[in-house]
Amino acid sequence: MTYKLIETSHGDSKTIATGALADIVKHLQDNPRIYEWVQDEITGDPAMTDDQKAADLESLQIDLTDIDSAEALQQELDKVDLTWWSLTVAEKGLEKMIGKFEGENSYFIGDYKVSNEIADSELWIYKLDEDTEDYEHYDTIEMPDFWVDYLYSGETADAAIEKRFEDYIRQELSI
Repeated sequence: MTYKLIETSHGDSKTIATGALADIVKHLQDNPRIYEWVQDEITGDPAMTDDQKAADLESLQIDLTDIDSAEALQQELDKVDLTWWSLTVAEKGLEKMIGKFEGENSYFIGDYKVSNEIADSELWIYKLDEDTEDYEHYDTIEMPDFWVDYLYSGETADAAIEKRFEDYIRQELSI
């Protein structure tokens, strides 16, 4: 089962993590400061009393021990009781990828080719030069940890992780 973690603030929603339930929990564990901007907004709100600020800051604490189901995680997320901000976990159907993998190290999306080597911590981005009809180095970006783990341990193709990789590339390249 694949899930997405959705952040809703002031009526706008965005997905901040996708993957198996363990991936969502790991994302929350690996980003204990994910709520820093929320904390800043609370502590910087002159309309709130100190007691209100303390209560709202206390509500940001999420207990991730013994999370074994999406329902248990959502119960913890629901404890964060701010009127203008929330996190929800939802099932995520796999969307069709718009890019394609070729060989072990190349991923193509639009006019871009992304190459990776396990020994390197960066992804090399190449862009198609229409004049020469060849790919030229365009940029390098950090290789996400989940992709390194997948390259080292992936015995079979995992559509959810590959889609997550595509989403990461699309976000980094703004496509």
